Amino acid sequence: MINLKELCRKNGIFQKDLAKELNISAASVTKWALGQTEPDIETLKRLADYFNVSTDYLLGVTDDPTPTVKPLNIPEEIKNVKFAFSGGDTEDLTPDEVDKINEYIKFVRSQRSGKNDKT
Repeated sequence: MINLKELCRKNGIFQKDLAKELNISAASVTKWALGQTEPDIETLKRLADYFNVSTDYLLGVTDDPTPTVKPLNIPEEIKNVKFAFSGGDTEDLTPDEVDKINEYIKFVRSQRSGKNDKT
């Protein structure tokens, strides 16, 4: 990985400490920093999250370290619901949270339709 060595230097972290922090082998980090091997996708994501950079930057595809965040496709019905846990702001929901909310809406609807069938 082209930029791993530079990121460690800029952030004042030794490769062995990075390995310990992310619970990976120091030998693997060294090989990545030297460009001998590359991490698997999940580890690449963890490294990008750790340094708050894009995976493309880590791999040397771009010089822009800023991670690009794709906007979530939040259905309008969810945007119109006020959430107690987030103060009504849906912009900071994770994709997993959006999926869970959609599942809950489907559940509520199924319960409602089940009750309507019984009346």
